Amino acid sequence: MPAVLTIPFDAFVGLVPVGSSAELAGNGYARQAAHFEYAADGVTICNVAAIQWQAAKPLTWGAIDLVELWDAPTGGSSISTLLPTSATVLVSQYAIARIPPAGIQVVQKRAPRPFGTSTFGVGRFGTGTAVYPIGSGIGSPYGVGGYGVGPYETLSIGVPLEITFDTSQHVCEPGEWLPGPFQRAA
Repeated sequence: MPAVLTIPFDAFVGLVPVGSSAELAGNGYARQAAHFEYAADGVTICNVAAIQWQAAKPLTWGAIDLVELWDAPTGGSSISTLLPTSATVLVSQYAIARIPPAGIQVVQKRAPRPFGTSTFGVGRFGTGTAVYPIGSGIGSPYGVGGYGVGPYETLSIGVPLEITFDTSQHVCEPGEWLPGPFQRAA
């Protein structure tokens, strides 16, 4: 994970299929570039423009259950992993996956690292800066202080991963329907 992100920043958004720990590959799939800036609240960081993939072809991409932020178009380091608002999103053949503007909302916080890292593993020496999905994490029954924020929040807003379709594969063109006169073929 990158040590510290300077806001605004550019990242690459990837999709992970259900039951896999690896990102999608093949069938027209590639990570998509996205630009992130602070929202009006000065705390939330979100994508400025819509993020849209190419159509899934020649085959389906299957069901997607994770959205990832990366620091490079291929390879690189993971910045954050997020869940879609729906448990899974099916990207069928010719479907186009899309995330609307401000669909990815994250916050940058200092979070505890495992003990024994940095200088002594405590205080400011035992923390690192990371980007977290708003409301992601293990959850806390207390919901107060340090136990109800950052990686310990229980409410997750998720990423609205939408599906549309590739209309370039259709032979029909849009037009106006006009009534007859019709003639019977001879």
